[in-house]
Amino acid sequence: MKDVLLAVDDEVTRAGGRLDPGMSVPLAESLADYASDTGVMLGMGSADYVARSSASEPAWEDDEGVHMAVPRAALLRTVRAVSEEPKAFVVLRLAATRHAAEGLAAVERDATGAELAAPPARTAHTLGALDAVAEDVREDLGARKAAEWEREVFQGLTKRIPEPSSYDEDPVNHLIVSWRRALLTKGTEGSRTLLERQSADMVDVWSRALGLDGKVRRSLRYDSLNSSSAARGNTGRELD
Repeated sequence: MKDVLLAVDDEVTRAGGRLDPGMSVPLAESLADYASDTGVMLGMGSADYVARSSASEPAWEDDEGVHMAVPRAALLRTVRAVSEEPKAFVVLRLAATRHAAEGLAAVERDATGAELAAPPARTAHTLGALDAVAEDVREDLGARKAAEWEREVFQGLTKRIPEPSSYDEDPVNHLIVSWRRALLTKGTEGSRTLLERQSADMVDVWSRALGLDGKVRRSLRYDSLNSSSAARGNTGRELD
């Protein structure tokens, strides 16, 4: 996958940021299989990933599976090019959503301090970066095509939503479905704003499921909104 990403980045760079539309969805589906890696590279980052990002560094394996790393700028250019196809962006967004839900669901009910605060922060940074990608795509498309793109993304994210489970039964399903159902009930109007507060809304569902008190829930939501906004702004400047 690393070799593919580096080759695609070369092609995207030569083509002025564009990618053959026919490649977008298959590449997004391949990237979705590496959501844990892309989540780190697009999100808060890691010294280990940076050290292993050069072309000569191979993939590696740990207790969580096989990983790969590429330079953040290369990944960001590829994700941006892929995302011009709304179906491809939906694939990436849902993969990031699942990975975020898995990270939140892994937190123990009695967690405090960094063990409680770190997973929401990671979620917010990754989703905020994808928000910046979406914003950059819309700006390039112009008003009419941007509205069509946004509508297709919304339809993709709210299509065939499964029945929800309780948090105790299946916490990952509960977090994903709760967010997607909330998105659906609001309709296409304001869907951009709803996407940009996704991390905060998922954290709110999660913190309630953990039974955290109101003050802690409000603090986690506020921090998620701020982290997501900061990541969106920083990534947007990288895309300029």
